[in-house]
Amino acid sequence: MAEILQITLEPLITKNKCPLININVNNSVQEIHLKEKLVLDITLTNRKNIITIDFLNKSPKDTVVEDGAIVEDLAVMLQSLIYKNFNFHPYLEYISEYRKDNKEIVKNTNGFMGFKGTLEIKLKTPLFITARELFILSNKEYKGVGTKIDDSYIQYAL
Repeated sequence: MAEILQITLEPLITKNKCPLININVNNSVQEIHLKEKLVLDITLTNRKNIITIDFLNKSPKDTVVEDGAIVEDLAVMLQSLIYKNFNFHPYLEYISEYRKDNKEIVKNTNGFMGFKGTLEIKLKTPLFITARELFILSNKEYKGVGTKIDDSYIQYAL
């Protein structure tokens, strides 16, 4: 049964350039010039779903630094991943991986894509079970199965 995941992306735009991204859902690609906040409904039809967001047009010149502080930049911010009332965004560390073009992993980004590269998100359906498991994992006292196993897919704990 297909499930709908709502993704919200917001650009950080330079004076004369907006982010160019590809959103790939289970090998179906959509190219987008991200000029303003975008809310996109994505249909997940597979048991194991892979969503990638490729940030294509970032260059070192897009980051302007003055007096040691970034004053202008080109970036993409993944603000939310919502299924019904559950937001997967706080759990990105369990379900996603962000890599620069050189394949170096960037950690603790919370959905901020400041480098040319790819954010890969892996979700199993039914989403309500994955959501429930992620909620349980966030409980620091829970001592159930671990994360990032079975090729980075969350294992159902219950």
